[in-house]
Amino acid sequence: MPSLLYPSPRALLLVVQLLIPLLEPGTAHGQALVLAGDTRPTAFVGTIGSAGSVGAPFNAEQLVVGNTSSGSLQMHSAAGVLHTGEAVVGAQAGSSGLATLATGAQWHSPLITMGDVGSATLHIHSGAQLVSREAIIGHRAGSQGLVTVAGRASAWHSDARAGLLVVGDAGQGTLRVLDGAAVSSSHHLRTAELPGATARVDVDGAGSTLAAGYCFFSTQGVSAVRVSRGGRIHCRSEAWLRFGDFSVQGAGAAWAAGTQLTVGADSGPAAAVLRIGQGGVVEAGTALRLAHNPGHRPAGRGAIHLEGTTAPGRLLTPQVLFGADGLGAVHFDHHDSSGSYVFAPSLSGPGRGEVSVNQPGMTTLTGDNDYTGVTRVQAGVLRAGAATGLSHASDYTVARGATLDTQGYSTRLNSLAHAGTVTTGASGTSATLTVRHHYRGDGGSLALGTALGGSDAATERLQVQGDTSGTTTLHIRNLRGSGAPTTGAGILVVQVDGASNGRFRLPNPGYLQAGGFRYRLVQQGKNWYLQSEAVAPRPAPHHGAH
Repeated sequence: MPSLLYPSPRALLLVVQLLIPLLEPGTAHGQALVLAGDTRPTAFVGTIGSAGSVGAPFNAEQLVVGNTSSGSLQMHSAAGVLHTGEAVVGAQAGSSGLATLATGAQWHSPLITMGDVGSATLHIHSGAQLVSREAIIGHRAGSQGLVTVAGRASAWHSDARAGLLVVGDAGQGTLRVLDGAAVSSSHHLRTAELPGATARVDVDGAGSTLAAGYCFFSTQGVSAVRVSRGGRIHCRSEAWLRFGDFSVQGAGAAWAAGTQLTVGADSGPAAAVLRIGQGGVVEAGTALRLAHNPGHRPAGRGAIHLEGTTAPGRLLTPQVLFGADGLGAVHFDHHDSSGSYVFAPSLSGPGRGEVSVNQPGMTTLTGDNDYTGVTRVQAGVLRAGAATGLSHASDYTVARGATLDTQGYSTRLNSLAHAGTVTTGASGTSATLTVRHHYRGDGGSLALGTALGGSDAATERLQVQGDTSGTTTLHIRNLRGSGAPTTGAGILVVQVDGASNGRFRLPNPGYLQAGGFRYRLVQQGKNWYLQSEAVAPRPAPHHGAH
């Protein structure tokens, strides 16, 4: 970052001009540029009135608003400043500076520092504009900078080929883009650049935009970023969130990256959380990478939380890639139980990931998912929306009151432990739920569809290629079966290839009735079968003569 010394050793020319636009004949146009307090240019040549109003021409080496104490700069009524040197608000320790741009004022500067060592506040509103090549909010350790850009047509642009906007270099920086205003950097946007730096970014309101070519949130410090109520952050190429918390919430709120978006790390340690709330959208053109920092120790952490009620947050990207250290997580924390919430990105490696459902909403997975790691269904419903929706390489746990629904797809799971409900759906008799390794029933229930008939009846099935343990209640949905005698072992509903130490039972009264046949669940060898027996019809009531 640039180093500013006072006075500057460089001979720079500062030209402050009152920019008078073309006027309609017969109209008047008022304008003002006022300096107050500890606000003076160095090597000044020009006129400053007794009230601090500035005349033209205005030549100086450097503009400092608040060098050692307090100073202010006010620009309004289409006033304009053009200069070739640096502008600093809040220069030295203990200083404070206030700059206000309003009603069409324009300020053009190659480099603007809001809070070099002191504190600085900048307000841009009512259609005013600031244009710079580089800009820093909160430069050195101990500095504080606050910039608010508010209202439609109000803007701050860093528009050179290598434009740079830094929020929190080594100090504390805050940028607020409100009510339809626009802030942009042609090249880099960086926040919390150095260790110990902090940054706060708020983009709020319909039409409010913050845009850059590349976005680096929390390079080494910690950032809090909020995009809300129709605000938008657009990173035309890649984006990184390394430390801190990023929230996108409210109808129309969005964060978009043209290519990759990395949450948690790119190199070195990191810890980042991305929250996509009610009505919010996050887009990544090619992939979202979670905790993706191969070979670095300590490893980085990255988590996504999808929240909301009737319109939960959405992640739009072809794929989510978990990093090699297994510290990436996707949490479904929404309350939409309508069944309309679909998560389409594919979830995959190269590393282990965590997927969890923590609130009573229903989530349908439709991606080509093959991530390793654990899937925790703590509440609500996690449902397959495709044959590959539930990862075959993940270990699943289902808590009491929660549901895992394969929705009629033949599904493979790495392992399964459940105290809640596992169901294959409501209408099929052909699906097989395969558990490659251990199956443990913690008092939960398993629902399968069967057309109750003879031993060759169509049925869904649980196949455990490993061992079983614990207890499970087996709920059988009879799908148009009229009952028939079974022969041999009966209808196979649970197949166990390993050690068969688990216990399966039917709910009360302990049998199923179809036509004139009663079915009971029986273990033979390692497997569990439905076996029928004919039930004598009840005799018709006998009515004696009267």
